[in-house]
Amino acid sequence: MRMLVATDAIGALSSRQAGELIASGWRPGADVSVLPVGEAGGAFVAAYADLVGVRISTELVNGLIVTSGTGSSTGLVQVLGSDRGTGIPFGQTSRPIGEAVAALVGRDAPAQLVVDLAGLWVHDAGAGLLAALGAVGDRPLDEGVDGLVGLSQLDLEPA
Repeated sequence: MRMLVATDAIGALSSRQAGELIASGWRPGADVSVLPVGEAGGAFVAAYADLVGVRISTELVNGLIVTSGTGSSTGLVQVLGSDRGTGIPFGQTSRPIGEAVAALVGRDAPAQLVVDLAGLWVHDAGAGLLAALGAVGDRPLDEGVDGLVGLSQLDLEPA
């Protein structure tokens, strides 16, 4: 019999630790694999970091929670905003995600980068992220949706 244990974090146990504890309850010799999982947000980043062996750290940057880390050839980035309240303001920008990506890539330059986009609610389709990485347009890219009205030229070469 083959068994897959895929669980989120449970209490103080990470998703990997919880999965390994559950897997230990199967009879000796059973073919049991553990897959760390987590819902979008902080749980996903922690589970993925466990899966690929990446050490992550979290810091507060301009009121946002930035989690990042690298291991072997993989980098992880997530930016969590404050309480979402009701709706998403059209002026919200994805620039903080781009700044976190730029900081990680400038520091460690991993071959593979995983960015969790679920933590910061924005409508700008990543325009602010691109601006933080150097992209320029004929309209501001980091002022949310309203700033993109009339955008007709975009240069991604600097990014």
